[in-house]
Amino acid sequence: MPDFSKCDAKYSTKWSQAETEAGGMCPSSGDEATVQAFLSQGTNALGVTLAGGMLPMCGNGVVDLGEQCDQSNLNGQTCASLGFAAGVIKCGAGCMFDTSGCSGSRFVNNGDGTVSDLLTGLMWEQKTAGHCVLNRIACFSDQDCIGNGGGGTCESCLHCVMDTYSWTSSGRPDFPPDGTAFLTFLYGLNGGPPSPSGGTCYAGHCDWRLPTVDELSSIYDITQGVCPYLLGVGGYSSSACIDPFFGPTEPSEYWAATTHPCGPSFSCQDSYDTADAVHFGAITETSYGGQGRTVAAKVDYTLSPPWFIRSYVRAVRSVP
Repeated sequence: MPDFSKCDAKYSTKWSQAETEAGGMCPSSGDEATVQAFLSQGTNALGVTLAGGMLPMCGNGVVDLGEQCDQSNLNGQTCASLGFAAGVIKCGAGCMFDTSGCSGSRFVNNGDGTVSDLLTGLMWEQKTAGHCVLNRIACFSDQDCIGNGGGGTCESCLHCVMDTYSWTSSGRPDFPPDGTAFLTFLYGLNGGPPSPSGGTCYAGHCDWRLPTVDELSSIYDITQGVCPYLLGVGGYSSSACIDPFFGPTEPSEYWAATTHPCGPSFSCQDSYDTADAVHFGAITETSYGGQGRTVAAKVDYTLSPPWFIRSYVRAVRSVP
């Protein structure tokens, strides 16, 4: 069998020289390792055959020696196992992996005010800053518009990060989702209540909703901003723990659609139902009696008077 250690270093050097000399004219670039793996597997398969073995049969659904995959049989591999951040891998020509559906980034900016999560398949709303009413400079509060010709007022909008909404407004007996998070924010995104009624749906989709608490927690990222640093009991970061792809984000609580009815399985203060939220600041577990790890804090808000408690929101949709 071949000893690839004798030629691997030369291969890498020659490959780099070839791409440089081509001056961007190669049909692909940066795929040195993929091509090298293809050559190595083919050489191995030929060595086995010359030693009396059988050539691999591409298309039989079995990953034979020299093949990376075969039809739907991916040999347990995924984009993530091959070093990519997310995406979907396929079995391509010659029973070799087709990684064109893989991505080095988990999130994709769709260019229409939305972000796709290749790991979960969810599409998220991007947030934006507001604008000073007079000079249209980006702002996050009225204070940003004072003294610079902005008029002292930061104009809000449907996607403005600083806007807050209520979960319920009527309260008892069953705490229906009739707060401004649903009747103003989601209605605005979906073109009108309770389904599209002639309005414009955001980014061409009319099925926007509030995320579950688990969906919302899935985009909490302690690698962003100051999030890796433990801030002590009750400590919060000044920047949000989320990928910048999502646009500006408040390091505070965001409403989730998840609720808990009071009863034997979930005790509630004052016997009122609760709705979940996720805090996007860097909160340490020590605040909750834990071991000091930085975590996505799930917050239970009691849906009790005042029912109009307000928090931030970010919409999501499930991609078919």
